[in-house]
Amino acid sequence: MSVRSFEWRLRLTPEDADRRLRAACQDLGASPEGEPQKFRARTKTSFLRNRWSAELSVDISAAPYGSVAIILVEMTSPQHDAIISDLSRRLDKDSFASDSDVQEVEGIPGGRQSEVRRLRAQYGGNDTDVWAVGQPGSGFLRFDGRTVHIEHSGALSRLTVGKGSKRIPISQITAMHLKPAGAVVSGYLQFSIGGAVESRSQFGRSSYDAAGDENSIMFTQNEQPFFEAFREAVEQAIAAERQAQVSAAPDQDFVGQLKGIAELRESGVLTEEEFQQKKAEILRRM
Repeated sequence: MSVRSFEWRLRLTPEDADRRLRAACQDLGASPEGEPQKFRARTKTSFLRNRWSAELSVDISAAPYGSVAIILVEMTSPQHDAIISDLSRRLDKDSFASDSDVQEVEGIPGGRQSEVRRLRAQYGGNDTDVWAVGQPGSGFLRFDGRTVHIEHSGALSRLTVGKGSKRIPISQITAMHLKPAGAVVSGYLQFSIGGAVESRSQFGRSSYDAAGDENSIMFTQNEQPFFEAFREAVEQAIAAERQAQVSAAPDQDFVGQLKGIAELRESGVLTEEEFQQKKAEILRRM
């Protein structure tokens, strides 16, 4: 599925905008479902209009000029603009704050240094951190060498998983799943955490489910190389940590053996000579 977000600035109260947009969706053959000012609807395929079915998510909030509606359009064909155009024609032109206020929400291209500097100033981080910025409105990933920071921000996150931050130490990461992005379907990088209950996606719904997963960030083909580099950096850090644990295990075992023979000497089981002999054997194996 390909996801795009649109922002409408309306000269309507949030209640009025909700009522008008629900009516517009119904006029397209969709049945809006959800709470006031936040609902979903599915439009049907129309061969006359050369339009395929789409999932719409609408989030309306108050604004100084009236209200702002964030509309998430999710569909398999690249005809998001046709759906938005059909929907906007069902509202009076006077409903919009200006002629230019039916627009696609701008996002942050992954890996753009100026954007990374801006994000670092806002969220913190160091020069050595690895960043991967997702598709417009989905958020970003930051890795400081020990912890993966997941930040859900923007319109897409607000409509799916909700805005918020999450920190995952690499010791808790059991797997990473990177699904490549296609021409019309978004990719994603998803983290599995030890002890977490995970559900398996139905066939053809993995991207849709990942959009609502707090441990995932969505990306397009343009951002994919940065997410591949991010995954590699995390994998290398996990491998280094596990190797350090393996290397430390024998040392801890030798320390335990030395403590053990020292206790045997103190209890009189081993003589001083036998203790020194055993101690030399253990030190030679270290």
